[in-house]
Amino acid sequence: MTNLGVASVSDLAEATPLSRLRHLDFLRALAIVAVVLGHWFLMTVARLPDGGLTGYNALPLLEDFWWLTWLFQVMPLFFFVGGAGNGISWGRRRDDGVAAWLLGRSGRLFPPVTLLLGAMLLGVVVAQWLAVDERFLAEAVGVIILPLWFLVVYIAVIVLTPVMCWLHRRCGAGVLGVMIAAVALLDIPRVALGVEAWGYANYAFGWLVIYQAGIVWGEIAGGDSSKIRIRVHPAVLFLGSLAMLVLLTVVGPYPVPMVAVPQTTINNPSPPTLAFLALAGVQVGFAAWVAGPVDRWLTRSRFAWRATIAVNAVVMTLFLWHMVAAFLAALVMVGVGWLPDSDVGTSGWWLGRLPWMAAIAVVMAGLLVTVGRWEARGLRRGGVRRGRVRRGPGSVRRGGQPIPDSTTPERDHPAHLRRGPGSVPLSRSGPGSLTQSGVLGEQTGPTAFGTEKSGPTTARDWAGRVLTSTPVVSAAYVTAALGMMWQNSVGLGPHGPFMVPTGALILVFAAATVLWLGRLCVGRSGIIPRVRR
Repeated sequence: MTNLGVASVSDLAEATPLSRLRHLDFLRALAIVAVVLGHWFLMTVARLPDGGLTGYNALPLLEDFWWLTWLFQVMPLFFFVGGAGNGISWGRRRDDGVAAWLLGRSGRLFPPVTLLLGAMLLGVVVAQWLAVDERFLAEAVGVIILPLWFLVVYIAVIVLTPVMCWLHRRCGAGVLGVMIAAVALLDIPRVALGVEAWGYANYAFGWLVIYQAGIVWGEIAGGDSSKIRIRVHPAVLFLGSLAMLVLLTVVGPYPVPMVAVPQTTINNPSPPTLAFLALAGVQVGFAAWVAGPVDRWLTRSRFAWRATIAVNAVVMTLFLWHMVAAFLAALVMVGVGWLPDSDVGTSGWWLGRLPWMAAIAVVMAGLLVTVGRWEARGLRRGGVRRGRVRRGPGSVRRGGQPIPDSTTPERDHPAHLRRGPGSVPLSRSGPGSLTQSGVLGEQTGPTAFGTEKSGPTTARDWAGRVLTSTPVVSAAYVTAALGMMWQNSVGLGPHGPFMVPTGALILVFAAATVLWLGRLCVGRSGIIPRVRR
């Protein structure tokens, strides 16, 4: 029985309601695994004439295989699933307020990031003490922080979730049409004139389109589609988007690869182009098309569902540390003389992919067993100290431990649970706690920060209100995103004593600390009370 440090995978599987939208968990795991395997496969390490090492992406040298990026560029699928899950979660916890919801989400998102950066800083200090070549060290740090670029955008869309859900309630799926039109219009000067600056706004519009599609799908899959006026069968969306993708790339002006390649004049994902949205349409259409069969398969197959839970329990660790695993595996293979051929496209290079990826997988497994336990602990706590909650008739406990309802990268992920005859309410505490009578019973214990209690307001009450206010929590999210963007936009270092800008590190750690303190304040009482209007 696999143990995650809080509850076994078997326990989590057995406690899963029949009404859970399991395909969302499966698609999230599939997306991250595909990204990881793609990065590992293309990463190539070579020896320099002076005996040093360098690493590079082999994709620019494999032009005949650029079309495979249509299969392995699955970040649209991740944003789609994130939109569905976050939309459902926000819909259920809207009455708790924006700050409570964001703090709940931060419990599984930020601790793995700070752990990665902390380990990186320690590694840099040790490497400098050992007099490791500065250029090599800067390249290593660049590889380690590479995955953070994706979190910049994802953190931004999480903050905007309440706004996007409000727009959906007011305007329905028309929000998608407006943003797609904006992407198309902003692409015109990029394609016709080669002016990339015109497309920078598509960093927002492009990713929000995909995220918003997830919010719409979450509503449809959850059985509430009152705002959907135009219905498109998933098969039609899949086939139509595929035809559009072929026309825009093979026939039209957009490049075929869906990742950044130096030879192309336009990078489809940076910022997202109309062709990239066509790829997203292919993935969204396919995901919606197979949702029913996948849900039934995961319900029947205990092994498949347990595997899905296990991957989701450490999905952030897998994503953030997969390049660290590749770097460490490369050092080991160099040390034992097993480094594969670096001449991309040769038979030696192709044959060397198998031992190369196997070595990385072994290192990654070790990291998941050690580092991954920090993330898996968030399945129960979500990074929030547990308040006193009276157990209701629907609580589920095994061995004295509450069984969480989330196997996702962020705490209290939906609920992609529809309440129905097969659902099993699960015990949980913290900002996202359900307090309805008959589910968990009413919250007991003191009310947080003196907003509902009598007596003078103390400094602790005031600090708690500040740390759990919507402006402060939202600002912490934005500050963390800016710090990560700063780290990834300056290019290879060294940029300061830690190879990356010190100011960027301060922003990320400061934001994570504010969110941790906010979760700590919430955990002492179990809830964030809303100010009475």
